[in-house]
Amino acid sequence: MEDRETGPRWLSANAADNPFGVDVFDCREVALGSMSTTMDRSIAETYNALREGDGRVHIGKHPPDCAEVHSLLMVPFDGAPLEGVLHLAAEMEDKWDIFAYEDVLYAARSWTGTLSYAVDLLYREGQLLMPLIHYGRDLAFGQPEIVERQVEFLAGTYLWNTLMPFPIPAVLPSDPVQVSLYGFSNYGRAAQFGAYLDSSQKYNNAR
Repeated sequence: MEDRETGPRWLSANAADNPFGVDVFDCREVALGSMSTTMDRSIAETYNALREGDGRVHIGKHPPDCAEVHSLLMVPFDGAPLEGVLHLAAEMEDKWDIFAYEDVLYAARSWTGTLSYAVDLLYREGQLLMPLIHYGRDLAFGQPEIVERQVEFLAGTYLWNTLMPFPIPAVLPSDPVQVSLYGFSNYGRAAQFGAYLDSSQKYNNAR
C-alpha cells in the first residue's frame, strides 16, 4: 500500500490499495501527517494529568446529555473479562482513553476526560457482546444507528488493533478533505480510512 497517490481521496471497493472491499475515503495523508496542538494551557494541563488516570472516575456514570441504543455488536472472545485501563492516549494525536470496570466499557476523550460512551458488556460462550450503548446525544448527528459503528471502530482500533474505516455521519459532505479533517478531529491517527454507514455495515458483515 506504499505506491499510491497522495492526498485525501475516494477509493472504490475494487481499488488495488483498498483493503476493505467497500468504498472508502483514504484519509491517511491527514491522519498520519497532521499534529494536534492547543494554545489553551488548561487543556494541555488536563491532557497531561489524564495520562496518570485510571478511569475509575467514570464508574457508574453515563455521558452528558445521554441517550441509549440497543446493539448487536459481538466479537469472538475467550479471555478474562476486560477490566481496568485498556488504552491511554500516548500523544495528543490519539483522541481516546478507554477503560472497563464492572462489565461496562467507558470511552472518554483524551484531551478533556469527557465521557462519550458507556457500553454494557456481556460474556457468553467465547463471545463478547455489547448489547446496550449509552452515548452523548451530539455524537449521533441525528443518526442513532451510527453509534454502534462508532463503538465498533473504537473497540476494534484500540482493543483489538484492527485497521477499520471510521463511520462518516450522513450529514457530512462527500468531500475527501472534509471527511479527513472530521476523522482526524474525532479519531486522530486512527482515522486512516472512512466509510459512510451503509459501506461500514457491509464491511462489518463481511468480516
